[in-house]
Amino acid sequence: MTKSKKMIEYLNNLWYSINRIEQVKGGIFNMYETTMKSFYEQVSGDKSNHEPKFSLWLKKLSDYISTWHFYKELKKETKKKDFSLYIIQNKEICNGKPIIKDTRIQPVTVVRCMKKSKEENFIQFIKEEYPTLKEDEILIAILYYINKTSFKKFLSL
Repeated sequence: MTKSKKMIEYLNNLWYSINRIEQVKGGIFNMYETTMKSFYEQVSGDKSNHEPKFSLWLKKLSDYISTWHFYKELKKETKKKDFSLYIIQNKEICNGKPIIKDTRIQPVTVVRCMKKSKEENFIQFIKEEYPTLKEDEILIAILYYINKTSFKKFLSL
């Protein structure tokens, strides 16, 4: 796989926006539970009581939308990729779950490691955790996982 600046930029932006969501009190899962009624309650009434709550909600919404945008852009890019060169499935290995070729590392493991990374260079962090992986294999594993999962499942991982 040749490195595409656009894909790496999208991955970096996706990582950055995921980390911003995680830093917001309540995390992303409250976003799914937000209703119009609770939104109205946050913005109505005495502004001094609701201002911090409303700005926090807007920040969370903004981070959620940017994460969704970068996820969707990467999902479009994955439609053009041939994963069979890097990702294999064999009933004899890891119970038939997809793994990176010549390893026993699953793409989901790489994505978890990416989300766990607090460094801006998450690829370097993953390389430290899994020294046998090459940068291309890391990128393909992340793209493969994005290709095979929904946005909600990707965030909840």
